[in-house]
Order: sequence, then structure tokens, then C-alpha cells
Amino acid sequence: MDELVAQLTKAKEVMGGKPPLAFDALGLGTVGPWRVWWSLYPQSGGTLLSEDGTKITIDDAKALEALRLMQRLGQEGLCDWRTDYGASVAKFTNGEAAFLWNGDWETTGLKERKTPFSMTRFPAVFGTGSAQADCHAFVLPHQRNRDPEVERATYRFIAYLVKNSADWAVAGHVPAYLPALEQPEYLALQPQSEYRSVITEVALDPQVWYTGSASRLWIEFGEAFSPVIGGTRTPEEGLAAAKAALARLMAAPNPFPAEERS
Repeated sequence: MDELVAQLTKAKEVMGGKPPLAFDALGLGTVGPWRVWWSLYPQSGGTLLSEDGTKITIDDAKALEALRLMQRLGQEGLCDWRTDYGASVAKFTNGEAAFLWNGDWETTGLKERKTPFSMTRFPAVFGTGSAQADCHAFVLPHQRNRDPEVERATYRFIAYLVKNSADWAVAGHVPAYLPALEQPEYLALQPQSEYRSVITEVALDPQVWYTGSASRLWIEFGEAFSPVIGGTRTPEEGLAAAKAALARLMAAPNPFPAEERS
């Protein structure tokens, strides 16, 4: 943590006192605070729920350690807590921020705008190099009478996309199909191929209905943690708000009960 703060402090000096780090920290429906926390907190082994999703397993000490760092970034002017998603990208694109904590999907836009940049793994602050991540997946809706020929063609199409996922990686994503990581056309992609090792340490969401990209959990935790970065809420208050939101989500009726999916 001290090394990260020292690097950001040096960058702040070089930039004439401007916050050197930008990420989605504020705004309606902000999810950046969740992404940052869910990168830092799991690095020390912290979990959110039990494997069956029925119990909250948050380690308060580890959770607060991550939140205190997030608060420190805001209080010491190392990140701009007033930026929403669009503003954070704009600051980096315009050279008003030295670092951008964001997803690899921004690669294409940054290259199109001819922004000079590179990419690397999220900082390993509390032990491992874990970082928040999610996955794209193919979903074949259930059908009572599926044409076998159409089904075979569908699987062939999906297999083709997966085996040729170097094309998909142009947008910044890391292929999940491991042979694709060694294909010359993928290795030639810069900076996309430079951070392919991230797939060994990812912090995925718990397997419950209210998690996942842009989910209710992301938004609720974003609302709980955003004021911590801005200094209007203590880390303890932020964690309490997040745990209360998580308890509400756990108590809500599951709109996708198992008996209806079987």
C-alpha cells in the first residue's frame, strides 16, 4: 500500500498537484467503487458470501483495510472523487490523469482517439494480484422442441467464435480459450496481449441472482462506498451500508427459482 501511495504521490507532483488517478467514483448508479473494492478486498483472501450464497462472510478487518485505502486516495488528492465514468475516461484521454482504473473494453476507444497508453495488471496491494472481473458467456435459452440440426449448427458457430477469439480480443478482452492466448495474431495485439496473465487471478462475483455486470449488488455497493472516497462517510459507515444492502438483497425473493429452471 505504501508503495502504491508513494507512486501516486510522485505522479501528482509531476502533474502539478492534479489527482493522478481516475476511475468511476461518483454519480447515479456508479459501480466503480465496487470494482475497486472487489479488487482490493479479495487480495487478502476476503469473501462476500458462503459458497451456497446463504450467509454473509465479509471479514470486517480486511474489508475496512481496503476501504481505508480508498478513502486515503480521495483525501490525499490521489484520485478525483468527483468523477463519474465518462469524466474519468475523458480525464485520462485528455492527459489530465496519469492512470485510469477501468476495464479492458476501453482499449478500442483509447486507440481510436490515439491516446498514448499501455495496460498492466491491477496493483497487488494486499497480497495477491487479484482483480475484479466478469465473463461474457453464450446462453442458449431452454426450448421444449429444439431442432437437432439447428442445435448442432449453433454449437459449431459458438465453437468457431471461441477458437477464433483473437478477433474478440481486439476489443480488449482476454480470451478464455487458452490456445488462443498463444496464437500469433493474438500475441501481436498491443497492449491487449500484455496483460493476459490476469486470468490466473480474478475476483468473480458470487454465484447468486443479484450479482453480475451492472447488477443490483454493484450499484448498492457503489452507493455505499462512493461517499467513503469523497470523505463524507467513514469506512465503517460505508461497510455497514453495504452489509445492510447485501442483507436486503439476500432476503428478496429469487426471481429465478431453481424449480422453474429445471
